[in-house]
Formats: sequence, C-alpha cells, structure tokens
Amino acid sequence: MIKNVRSIRTQLIAGITVTTVTAIVLLGFLNIKMLEWNALLRKSKEAELAVKFIQAFVHDENEITENTIKGFIAKVAEKGLIKDIAILDAKGMAIFVTGEGASLSKGTGRNLFWVSGLNIKMIGGGWFGGIGKNIIVSASLKQKDETKAVGTLMFSMPLSDIKDEVANFRKFIFFYAIFDSIIIIVLGMYLFSRGIVRPMNTLKETAERIAGGMLEQRVDIKASSEIASFASSFNVMADKLEEKIKTLERLNRELTTKQ
Repeated sequence: MIKNVRSIRTQLIAGITVTTVTAIVLLGFLNIKMLEWNALLRKSKEAELAVKFIQAFVHDENEITENTIKGFIAKVAEKGLIKDIAILDAKGMAIFVTGEGASLSKGTGRNLFWVSGLNIKMIGGGWFGGIGKNIIVSASLKQKDETKAVGTLMFSMPLSDIKDEVANFRKFIFFYAIFDSIIIIVLGMYLFSRGIVRPMNTLKETAERIAGGMLEQRVDIKASSEIASFASSFNVMADKLEEKIKTLERLNRELTTKQ
C-alpha cells in the first residue's frame, strides 16, 4: 500500500513538473518571437523614415546623381542607422555604393514583409534561429509626381540593438521560468498531499486497525469525489466484513453451547 502511494505521488509530481516546465517554455518561446517580430516592425519604421528622407532629395531631380544624396547618405551611415547602401538607376546600374552595398542586389536573405512599399529581408536567423545579422531594405525612388520610378534604393540595417534587447528578455524569461516552476511544483505537491496522500494514509491506517480486530473502525474522508467514493466503498466492505465475522462468532458460540 505504501509503495503504491509513493508510486502515485512520484508519477503525479513528475507529471506536474513536466507539464509546468513545458507550458512555461512554450509561453516564453512565443513571447520571445512576439518581441522579435515587434522589434523588426519597429526597425522597418526606421527604414521607412530613412527612405522618405532620401526620397525628398530625389523629388527635386529628374535623375539620381551621386552629388544629390552623397552628403545625406554619409550622415545617416555615421549614425549607424544604415550600414551598406546601393542606389541603382532606372536601368539597374549602380550609381552609388558604400560598404558591401554591391552585394545587396543579389537577392540574399529571406522575405519578412512589405511595409509602405518597402521590401524587407533578413540575413540569418529564423523561427528557431532568432534575430538575424541585419535586414536588407529595398524601395523604388520616384519622381515628385510619384508616376515614374527613377531608380532603386537598397540598404542594410544592423540588428545588434534588437539582439541585445531579446537577450535581456531571454534572461528574464529564464529566471521567471525557474521561479514559476518551483512555485507551481511546490503548490501542486501540497495540494496532492492534502487531497490524495493523506486520505490514502487514513485508509491504510484504518485497514490495519480492522485487521488487528477493531472491526468498528471506519473512515471519514472529505476529499475529491473519487477518493470519497473509494472511502464509501471501503466502509461498505468493512460493514459486511464485520457482519460476517460477528455471524461466524455467533454460530460458533451456538455450536459450543449445544456441545
């Protein structure tokens, strides 16, 4: 009986632990992915703003020239918002390139989304790989009347700031998962002990007393419906056992008297 109780206790504690840890890990993973996605959307807004500034220079020109935007591009690059830049004319020929901008037009990266006419791709990362190294943004540069595309702007934006943000959030999720798991496991063990282990111990002790000759012993358990039903069946069994034993004792006395 004791071994069975301990076995049930071990199995339930293991089940509570596995379920709790799995649920917390899953929720933490989903929260991290939501944080990453929101951070990428925020980064896309920064990209949209950069494109608008560059587009403002183009509106006053019929053709994109290096002198038109070179100063502006240099200032933006100095602030770390944009890393590599490539500007192509209407024929697809590069007229302005910085850093590794020449490689941006090779179609590297995986598509994330389209935002306000911007095509945004990410280099590296993924669903299980986390945030990638950087994003590549491409947008059409149009004349002031917005009817004719005069070129294409492509640039990359580093994601190091997002990586730091996600790393800090992962640490928080890790410590939260440990703390929450301990609380839930301890609470589960307490409720299990009060709702199952104690009633089972009461049944065991009562059965031992009945086996020792105290046939009038019964259990009074107020627990879950399953345990209460089991206790009721136990009492019915004890009643019948007591009745049969008393009947046998009475018959034995009658036989002894007749002899």
